[in-house]
Amino acid sequence: MSQSRIHDAPKQEMQTDTVNTHSTASRSRRYVLCAILVAFGIWLYTLWATRVTPITQHGSVNGQVIRIAPQVSGPIASIAVIDNVSVKRNAPLFTIEKAPFRLEVEAAQLALQQIVQSLGGDTVALLNAKIEEVNARVKLAQAKRYVQRNMTLARRGVVSQATLQESLQARREAKLALNDTTEALSVAENMLNTKAQSSPQLKAALNTLDHALLTLSYTDIIAPDTGVITNMRMTAGDYVAAGQPVMTYIDTRHFWLTAMVQENSLTYLKKGTIAKIVFDVYPGKVFHGEVTSIGWGNDKEDSVTLNNERSNASGALQQVQRYPVNIRFFDLPTGTGLRYGSQATVGFYPDRTPIGETLLDLWMWTWSKLSYVL
Repeated sequence: MSQSRIHDAPKQEMQTDTVNTHSTASRSRRYVLCAILVAFGIWLYTLWATRVTPITQHGSVNGQVIRIAPQVSGPIASIAVIDNVSVKRNAPLFTIEKAPFRLEVEAAQLALQQIVQSLGGDTVALLNAKIEEVNARVKLAQAKRYVQRNMTLARRGVVSQATLQESLQARREAKLALNDTTEALSVAENMLNTKAQSSPQLKAALNTLDHALLTLSYTDIIAPDTGVITNMRMTAGDYVAAGQPVMTYIDTRHFWLTAMVQENSLTYLKKGTIAKIVFDVYPGKVFHGEVTSIGWGNDKEDSVTLNNERSNASGALQQVQRYPVNIRFFDLPTGTGLRYGSQATVGFYPDRTPIGETLLDLWMWTWSKLSYVL
């Protein structure tokens, strides 16, 4: 009996090892199967969420950018600002040497004076009226540009109606001032005798003076609105050419967000879709906004041309196409942290699935916390 037990002991140990091996292999298979099922579930969720609750890390702060270029050529006499400085609307930026343009004005004035005197008219009244009329025309042109900028921003929903109405009122006042000066100029011309009023030489002299006064006014370059001046590429004494940008103005009061969104994520996005935003510069915070427009070209909004070329990637996979989605802020952060081009992660809420949007809320909250370390 004892010998039989001794012989059976190794067999029992072998059977136990076999059972343990089978049990371990079974558990491993279950773990692998669970991992596959989890990965498959995540893949399905990603496909689903890409359409109903899209998210993108390709978001950046956008704003109105104006490249400042003089309308006349000449050496720079003085510069009133430094690079990356804040400016107010109509603040002086730089001045082009005025001497040659003043000489043109004086020459035009003398020519007008000679013609008027030869026709027996009053030069002083006519000259003063013409100068006032040109100045009023310059101010009206500035007011029109200000209105146009505000109308563009109003269409984006980033400027208040009060600001727009203020600019429209300024344009109306500039028009009234121009009407007054035009009437005064007409009165001064009517004070001349009939021969002078119909003189082609007089009209030519007035046109020459008009052009000289306008070019002189172009030597003073002013800020188009309140914002920041950056990318200065000049110094006093440099010669600048008409139409060549020498600095950049950025409107820092009216930012919006441009998110580059995958083509297959645009299905349910439309104007008014709610968005939540996490800025790299504001970790731990989630901001809110809404879609104002969706681009029809797959290039960035600040590009003049549209990119209609496919990726050069070989094989079955092609580069994902992204389209600009513009978003206005509900609660734009105050302070100096947010800048033109600041990066952001954006999640969209098309109101298609409460469960998906709850999961997106969790992800946006998590990403806002990860922004502290990423």
